[in-house]
Amino acid sequence: MLRKKLLISWRNIFRRLLFLIIPAIAAIVIFVLPGKLIKVSQVICESQYGECPADITSELQTLGSKPISESKKEVQKILKDNLLISDYSMQYGFPDKLKVNILLKKPRYAILNKNSGKYLLVGGEGQILGTVTETSLPTVIQEGDTPNLIALELMEGVFAMYQVQSGELNDNSLTVELPTAVRVIFPLEESRDKDVLLGTLRLIYSQVTDRQIDLRFKNALLR
Repeated sequence: MLRKKLLISWRNIFRRLLFLIIPAIAAIVIFVLPGKLIKVSQVICESQYGECPADITSELQTLGSKPISESKKEVQKILKDNLLISDYSMQYGFPDKLKVNILLKKPRYAILNKNSGKYLLVGGEGQILGTVTETSLPTVIQEGDTPNLIALELMEGVFAMYQVQSGELNDNSLTVELPTAVRVIFPLEESRDKDVLLGTLRLIYSQVTDRQIDLRFKNALLR
């Protein structure tokens, strides 16, 4: 009788162990081994706008013929510090694809480089997000690619008030041609409040035509 009870007890223990071991083995087979054994033949990249930018896609295409786990690590290296990307995710696609979804940052302003003729898309913090051949964003025309955030923010304000898209950076000022042949010159000093400058423009512009409004001085000059 005792022997029979011991045998039953061991059988129960063995069954419990099987219930623990089998799921563990299945998990390894399903989740771990494919990542080590299956090699990626294609990396598919999409953004919220459709296809990923060409420079990102070309980098990702170099990751073929590597195991999934290794490819994921390489994708993270490529996307982690990319200034265009705010977030990303990855998933395995049967039988040998790696699907990458990225969330691109939205540009807020643009720069038109007079030397190259290219428009540079600029983020809210002044980071260059890419280049295009045309844009409808508030644009500062200048030499070089270095963003001047003060000029860009002022141009954004003028665009919001009068739908004038572009102004030109000259020395330490921004010149914008407004409707009714009015020209306004903004200073680009950090000490000058941008909201005050835009408010002053709105007040004066409603009262003048065919004049130049120079806001570089403490008291605005009309010429």
